[in-house]
Amino acid sequence: MARYSTFKYGSGKKYGLSTNNTVGWAIQVDWNGSGDFSSNDSAYATDLVIQRGRDFYIRLASGDAEGFEYVRPGRAYVTLDNSTGRYNPFNTSSPLYPNILPGKYIKIRSRYGATTYDVFSGIVTDIQPVSGGMEQVRLECIDGMQYLNDQGVDVNIQT
Repeated sequence: MARYSTFKYGSGKKYGLSTNNTVGWAIQVDWNGSGDFSSNDSAYATDLVIQRGRDFYIRLASGDAEGFEYVRPGRAYVTLDNSTGRYNPFNTSSPLYPNILPGKYIKIRSRYGATTYDVFSGIVTDIQPVSGGMEQVRLECIDGMQYLNDQGVDVNIQT
């Protein structure tokens, strides 16, 4: 998380946050599976879409209230510039080779002023090249709500 609105004076020392309060982003993927999220792929990001929650609070069926609407797992779609081949799984000169695979953990964070906000945390489920004139890849991600949905629950009530 190195690029967050800091500026330097003559000697190169950093002197706190700038006064313009710009928003900084960090897209951190644990490519090597070490649990270290020190890399930041936000410099390669060209598009980011995050979807989460539910459309309605009450589920309606046939015009009658049928309980609460299901909360869907959150999804993130990150489009990254791949003009250098960084995200090509067959490019042996990529610094990420051979770790460009689905199943990697991802964190998306935003920073405004001195405050960092965790926006999304989940798993990369798919990595696809984007068709068109530009060389790009799209990461499709799902958040931890899917993990919770996949867990079985055994309720044993003692009387």
